[in-house]
Amino acid sequence: MRETFMNKVVKGAMATAAGVALLLGGAGTFALWTDSESVAAGTIQSGTLSLTSSSTPQWRNIASDVPDAERNISDISTYRIAPGDKLELTQTLLVDATGDNLRARLSLDESTITGGLKQYVTPVLSVTGTGISATSTANVYDIATSAGPNPVAITVVIDFPATVSGTDGQAAELVLSDLGFTLTQLR
Repeated sequence: MRETFMNKVVKGAMATAAGVALLLGGAGTFALWTDSESVAAGTIQSGTLSLTSSSTPQWRNIASDVPDAERNISDISTYRIAPGDKLELTQTLLVDATGDNLRARLSLDESTITGGLKQYVTPVLSVTGTGISATSTANVYDIATSAGPNPVAITVVIDFPATVSGTDGQAAELVLSDLGFTLTQLR
């Protein structure tokens, strides 16, 4: 008897729940006025920010005591640097910084310079081109927006000081085979 009573209670609860669900489901079927409109808001396009190499690197020894006829270095991989040498790399990079309110920063990635000679030299970057300004941080330049790509002349000077003496730095390398430059958007 108790079982029959429980069955009736459970069946009644289920029927009530089903009725409530039907009523709630039906509540969403009432139609209310609605309208919509579209606006010709246009299309938004993104700008571009890219950096590519556009020439072969050129090397020269610009130390004051090197005669002009001996300044050009035809193959840097066979050149043997000595204390007092000041080597200059020139390269053209193409900067594409197109966008409203877009500013970028070009920097020398010194972590891409490796080898035993690294401890004796301090690379110095200089950059010239349209919309370029030096920052207060060494080897970093700001670039204003300009339709591109635009050529940017970069110069990296490697100064091997004459103060290096004894056997310091002998038979060591300065590896620049993956010399890196970074172009980063500023905000």
